[in-house]
Amino acid sequence: MPHPRLTGTAPLIAAAAVLALAACGPAEDPADELDDQPIDDPATDDDPATDDDPADDDPADDDPAPTEDDEARDTDPDERAVEPLGDAPATDRRTEEGSFGERLEVTEVRVGTHDGFDRVTFVLDGDGTVGWSIGPEDEPTSQGSGEPIEVAGATTLWVALEPLTYPEDPDAGLAAPDRVAGPEDAVVLTEVVQDTLFEGYHTFAVGLEEAVPFAVERLEDPQRVVIDLVPEDRG
Repeated sequence: MPHPRLTGTAPLIAAAAVLALAACGPAEDPADELDDQPIDDPATDDDPATDDDPADDDPADDDPAPTEDDEARDTDPDERAVEPLGDAPATDRRTEEGSFGERLEVTEVRVGTHDGFDRVTFVLDGDGTVGWSIGPEDEPTSQGSGEPIEVAGATTLWVALEPLTYPEDPDAGLAAPDRVAGPEDAVVLTEVVQDTLFEGYHTFAVGLEEAVPFAVERLEDPQRVVIDLVPEDRG
């Protein structure tokens, strides 16, 4: 028996069926397309609130103002405007009571010159609190022996620091230098001469070209006694 022939509409029906099946297949998830797309981070957007402020780059912010602690380091005086420390300079004797510790000794003597005045700094090491008796002395003599002390200049400022202790190693001697010359451009300071340590008092003679008012201040970290020699005619 001869097979019936497909009419002209049969191929069209078959094609439509194929398209219908394709349409019923799984759809592509839009989220899959996002996996390959760059993600904009809100923190990196050009938000004016997060842009660098030119004011934040001010070089002055990186240069903190000098502290009194910085100004007392006199071995290499810098160009900053340094003013005398302590109370108003005067010529009368200054005293301050110290307190005992297990050990307290002078380890360094620094000298320097600033704008119109000289400075002497005694650096200490230990756990006590240094006190002092400081005043003018025309003819200094060594404590204990009474022998004259030779000091360059017309007069001296006598410095007695207390209560100080002898070094842990007696054979090492005192750590402080015997004699420190004044700066070449000093106003009145000629030199600092160590006397001796006797009964808790460590004494020094500060040589001056002339008697001038002075101010005294104690600083910490490390502990220091700062003496500023300030002429009355300082501009």
